[in-house]
Parts: sequence; C-alpha cells; structure tokens
Amino acid sequence: MNAWESEFIASLESKNESRAIEILRSGFPANYQIHSRDSHGNILSGYTYPLLHTIELELYKVSHFLLQSGANINAFDCLGQTALLIASLVGNLNLIRLLLSYNANISIRDFSGNTMLHLAALRSHIMIIRFCIEDLKFPVIVQNNKGQVPLDIARNNQELSKSLSETERIQQVVEYLWRIQEDFKRDRTRKQEYHNTYLIKHPRFSLQGLAKIPIIPIEIGATPPQTKRSLESYLNSKHTQIFKSFTAKEKNIIKFSRFSLDTRSINPFMK
Repeated sequence: MNAWESEFIASLESKNESRAIEILRSGFPANYQIHSRDSHGNILSGYTYPLLHTIELELYKVSHFLLQSGANINAFDCLGQTALLIASLVGNLNLIRLLLSYNANISIRDFSGNTMLHLAALRSHIMIIRFCIEDLKFPVIVQNNKGQVPLDIARNNQELSKSLSETERIQQVVEYLWRIQEDFKRDRTRKQEYHNTYLIKHPRFSLQGLAKIPIIPIEIGATPPQTKRSLESYLNSKHTQIFKSFTAKEKNIIKFSRFSLDTRSINPFMK
C-alpha cells in the first residue's frame, strides 16, 4: 500500500487530477489514512485523509469524486481540522459550497477550538468571513480555547504583517469584523434595554395599576444551564408573587374588619 499511497500523493501534488481519480477508481480507499509529509516528501508523525489533502491542494474534481465515493466528510486530521475547516483556511469558497452541499458540519472546531470563521480570519480571507457571517449566520463573538474572537486574531495579524498589500488586506478584515461586532453589541444593548423593564397588568386588582417588574438578562455561559430560568418562567413567578401579596393584603383587611365588628361594644342608645 505504501507504493500505491506514494503514487496517489505524487499525482495530487503534481495537480494531475485525472491520474488521482484513476487511482481511486482502481480501488484506492477513499477513507485511507495518509501519513503527513513535509515539503520534501519526508513522512511525519501526523496523519490526514485523501479528502483533506485534496482540499488543502484545492483540487475540486478529485474532492468531488471522493465525496461521491463515500469519503467521510467530517473526518479530521492530527490537528482536528476537517475538510470544511481546511477549505476555510485556504480560502476556497467553491470548495466550501461543495462540502456544504454534502452536509458538512459547520459547527465543528479543531483541537484549538477554532471555527471556520477563526481560520478564515487567521488567513485574512474576507470573502470567507463575509460568507460565514452573512450566509451561515456565524456569531461574530464566538471564542476559541484561548478566548479569542475572530477580531482578536485579525488584530494579531496586523502586528505581524510584513508587506503593504498584506497590511491593507488585514485592515479590511479588521474593519469589517469590528463593524459587525459593534452592530452586534448595539443590538444586544437595545434588546437588554427593551427587556430591562416589563409592565404587567394584574388581572384581578386592576386598581393597583401596573406592576413594574425588573428583568436582569443572564449572560450566556454565566451560570449552568440547569440553574437558568427562562423569561417566561421568571415572569410567571413574579406574577404569582404579586398575586399572593395582594391576596394577603385583602385577607388581612377582611380579618381586621371582622375583628372590629366582633369586639366593639354595643351602644344601648343606638338601635
């Protein structure tokens, strides 16, 4: 299998797609685990798969043939990167659309917690970033294992840029991500202000006016899911609490009036 593997790898690296497809048709396994190699062809300790390698080399025809042959679309290499993550890393939108047509998992992360949006920001692929945010609805504040959002990664690239063209490309990514993140913050603030105070009219004691209920939104990830209460349950509990307080007041008034009638002395001159 080593000679067969070497021939397949050589056809891929020489961009000979027809030869690679011929080797696959002759029986080369679509899900065969390939040894990672350096630029000189030396075998490394890592591993990858034919689909991941063809995506990395941006070979559309071979990638399509592998998917049709039953290649595992969510298989990952020694870094935890799937075909979709690698396509985002190389910045090939056509390959991303191809993988999505075969139901690739867009929520998957690599071993560092990076999503496809993080990897696109790492390589400053503005088209992939826009596609992730505008078409796939990726949250711009998604974090990796280091707590970095895509904007943080793009800003780190600014400090490491070595040419004017690279700096301009990174600046375009930073401005776009910053604008989207600011829009997200404004929208979240607007929603918090909207939910900050709810006015609920009590169904029984209409003369009491409107009960002011303060709502404090719970930040995502602040508490375990089992301890969180939904807004509806919170309002229902407040509603019940108000009802009980009003009912207790009414009972106290009735009890006091009955006590007064029972204990007062009867005036003999009044009939």
